[in-house]
Amino acid sequence: MEIGSLTAWRTGRLVFRNRRLEDVLAELNRYHDVRIRVAGPALAEMRVSGTFQINQLEQTLTAITALLPVSLKPVGPHELVLQ
Repeated sequence: MEIGSLTAWRTGRLVFRNRRLEDVLAELNRYHDVRIRVAGPALAEMRVSGTFQINQLEQTLTAITALLPVSLKPVGPHELVLQ
């Protein structure tokens, strides 16, 4: 992993390079009061690359659903599922 990726949070960014979707969501969950999860193991293994602003969760999820064959489903007031 690159040093820039590891320290990007200090400037309000998260940088992912070919990371598992499940790992990306776990990182997003650290910064938000919404729990985001994947619907199954095949989706969890999809790969994500990109730079996202920590405080722009909606835009981050919009980008992920545009890049991957997944959709977002709310399942409660503080829980979302990518399926």
